[in-house]
Amino acid sequence: ARFVFGGPSPPAPRPTRLLERLFPSRPAPADAAQPKFLDTALVALPADAIDAAGREGSRIAEALARMLAALPAAVAGDAAAEKTVTRGSDIVTHLAAATRDYLDRLDSAEFAPRDRARLIETLDFVGNLDRAGETVMDAFGYVRRRPTVRAAVAAEPAVVELAGRLAEGVRDAAVAFAAGTAAPPPSVAALEVDLGAAVVWAGEHHFATLQTGEVVPAQVSATVVDIIRDFDRVAGYIAATVEDPLVDPEPQAPAGA
Repeated sequence: ARFVFGGPSPPAPRPTRLLERLFPSRPAPADAAQPKFLDTALVALPADAIDAAGREGSRIAEALARMLAALPAAVAGDAAAEKTVTRGSDIVTHLAAATRDYLDRLDSAEFAPRDRARLIETLDFVGNLDRAGETVMDAFGYVRRRPTVRAAVAAEPAVVELAGRLAEGVRDAAVAFAAGTAAPPPSVAALEVDLGAAVVWAGEHHFATLQTGEVVPAQVSATVVDIIRDFDRVAGYIAATVEDPLVDPEPQAPAGA
């Protein structure tokens, strides 16, 4: 059985070009895991320093998007794709840590309310990208430990499609964050819905496969369940990158109301 998605995602803009316009380029560092925009001279200028951290966040998002796009081929054993995933993980981890350290150096005591809010949003943006990168590596790690199922898992259409859509979702979310949007873009919202359905489908498919008594197909379906659950977590992190962390999305009713 194959998972059938509810429909095509809404058409996405050209996020990479838009990010380039929003964040003018600087010469790339020799090591992609080294910061490009975290200028220590800006630490005394809160708005500019936070903007620089946001630019670094766009680099983290692009590294994460490349990890996700390469994941199916990496699962299948393609050496170049494996390198893209593992190197991308290093880039995400190092840039996220450097960006948090940079923002920690800012003296927020004298921040204007707008700067304080943007600081929190930027820390949340970077933190969610970092957690998404860790989750992608978790998924890749346990597939690598199951060599007998790698090819079959990589060929599962749901895994291939969802990885590609997550990659585009990261790029769309980075554009939304740069534009100051406080809600997930339509492509990410649609992806969250489809992933919720995919988690249910994967569990049901695995249960049905177990009933056949065939060991290898059951191992494949179990691994697909694990990957799709991780994809669902990644989608949640992506959506959270552009949700306002200062706003409770579900206000609680007063006690006794």
